[in-house]
Amino acid sequence: MKPSHYKVQVDCIYDGHDDDTLPVPTGDGFNNLGRALASFVQWPIHLVIFEEDEEYSTPRPTKKSRSQIFEEVVGSSKGKKNELIVKEKTTELVVKDKTTELIVKEKATLDLGSKEKTTLKLTAKGNSCSNKLESKSKSKNSKTAKEMVGSCDRKTEESAAKSKKQNLADDTIQGLGPSCNYLKFIINTAPGDVYKNTSIPLPASVWHYDEDRQTYVNEVDVEEFLRGACLNISVIQVYMMCLFHEHTFAFDNSQIGFVCPEAMSSSRIKANPQAASMYLKVVFNAEIEKEKKGDPNITKWFLIPYHQENHWILYVLDLRRGCAYIFDSAIGSNRENSAWGILCLAYQVYKFNDGICPNRATMQGLKGFHVKCAQQVGAHECGYYVMKFMHEIVTLHHNTDERLDNAYTPRNAPYTDEEIDVVREQWAKFFTTEYLFT
Repeated sequence: MKPSHYKVQVDCIYDGHDDDTLPVPTGDGFNNLGRALASFVQWPIHLVIFEEDEEYSTPRPTKKSRSQIFEEVVGSSKGKKNELIVKEKTTELVVKDKTTELIVKEKATLDLGSKEKTTLKLTAKGNSCSNKLESKSKSKNSKTAKEMVGSCDRKTEESAAKSKKQNLADDTIQGLGPSCNYLKFIINTAPGDVYKNTSIPLPASVWHYDEDRQTYVNEVDVEEFLRGACLNISVIQVYMMCLFHEHTFAFDNSQIGFVCPEAMSSSRIKANPQAASMYLKVVFNAEIEKEKKGDPNITKWFLIPYHQENHWILYVLDLRRGCAYIFDSAIGSNRENSAWGILCLAYQVYKFNDGICPNRATMQGLKGFHVKCAQQVGAHECGYYVMKFMHEIVTLHHNTDERLDNAYTPRNAPYTDEEIDVVREQWAKFFTTEYLFT
């Protein structure tokens, strides 16, 4: 057993929740709830609520066989009642006037949140705690929220002043997918400051550091992510680690690499441009050593998310062609760019240290090419667009030998909410399973 976990048995599963990710995989290696039916699983103690001395009648969910579960995992129907109950003894449910009140009697209960108008009330007599979570009908066009300048790179007074309980129950968080709803539930019901700051390991081998490091995602970062606000650097780093874990084959075979967005952020460059230059020099010198040894695993593209003036853009650096492909979801805005000069200088150092590149004997520098990519319509989507750009490059273009600006399918239309939800769901699921439950 893991520390701070209970052993609970999965007796019944409501429709639509067979695919939900388990906090801890079973001993048989199963990761989703449907495969754990009639088995015991480990569940975090802070997500287990006990209630005593309450008597209610119980409309129980229909029990399913393992074959039925498998069929629903492959092609499960959606839009059903979005409730999940994992229990030890008995489960009791009362429905009154379109409001669902869930009382737990000596058992574990979990609700992932409904897309219908629902109020969930969790009570525990032992410590007299009661949390309420409300979410109204799904509205895909209501993701805009008032933001103060500076909510990307450093937290504003507005965002820092709100508590996580107030924010995550706010009506501005609408239309979330199951993984985002699950994350919202976990953060909203966690006692005290359990998830106030979550440590994110940054392996040296991935980020080109001299040693392993770590960053942190705090509760405000999660709240801003869930309501579609500007994204902090650590949120982007989590998604980059998600891509690395989920698409290891693509990284190993196409030699895609990362450059740390924190080391290349505008605030770091302005504070110490020499440190940013030295960081890139270390990255590029490692490539030169590979070339000298004839190592076939030289990096084809470096993905470099860059943040400045409350806006995210993505550089994709192709050292051997001397090209930097620029993915900007708000082309035409006049912004200062501190990164370009640093990239050009580091490329010249690479070039004159015998790095493989065209026109090595000339003074020709790094060339920038703007890629025709999706354009945002609001003020705060840039971070999600950068995540989507990286996802497309890793999944769709990792095997191409062309220049990326030629291989990438031109697009000017904004991403749909459904397209953005793909990366939001990936981020929420990865953050929950890899960092909250470990």
